[in-house]
Amino acid sequence: GVWGWQWLAILVALVLGYPAGHGAAGLVFALLIRLARRTASQWDDDALRAARRPLGVAAGLTSFLLLLLSLGLPGRIAEVTRTWVAIPIICTAGWGILRATRAIIDSLMTGDGEDTANAGLKTHLLILRRVATATIVLFTVALALTRFTVVRDIGFSLLASAGVVGVALGFAAQKSLGAVIAGLQLSITQPIRLGDTVVWQGHWGTVEEITLTWVR
Repeated sequence: GVWGWQWLAILVALVLGYPAGHGAAGLVFALLIRLARRTASQWDDDALRAARRPLGVAAGLTSFLLLLLSLGLPGRIAEVTRTWVAIPIICTAGWGILRATRAIIDSLMTGDGEDTANAGLKTHLLILRRVATATIVLFTVALALTRFTVVRDIGFSLLASAGVVGVALGFAAQKSLGAVIAGLQLSITQPIRLGDTVVWQGHWGTVEEITLTWVR
């Protein structure tokens, strides 16, 4: 049910649409980076540079998808095309957001590690970086999977029984969840910080890393 001109138009949309969207995103990011250089902070420069490449790819694919939607393709082919173009858009956009988030946190973490207040800030940011990474990856994967009708229907069914599943998992993973909650509590209350010297059972050492589940 696809006309010959539509096959040709799909090829033209790929050849012209992707470079147009990618180029437009490049111009926007170039302007934003120039504006960011005028600010005193460094985190905005780092975030824009980190997100520029993946979000440029997402913009190019989005331009290609918009052109595809204007071709009037038959229903089934249009649905499949939208699905398999939308998934890379979601993944590259999530990648860009993840890179930007990490760049911002890493930029804020740079500083004098000997300063007590700065050590406390680093402890907060370290936990925040891990939580943000896990959250962005989870939402990106979930959003990409919802593009499939079967997965979307299963997801709605699981949401209906989420309360029962949550209670069951809570009982089954009490120790693991307790460790995660303890890790979050350590990052908030900060009885220990990165760089602290601690003594435990006659042995002393320096706190090198604090994660959601253990301290080294």
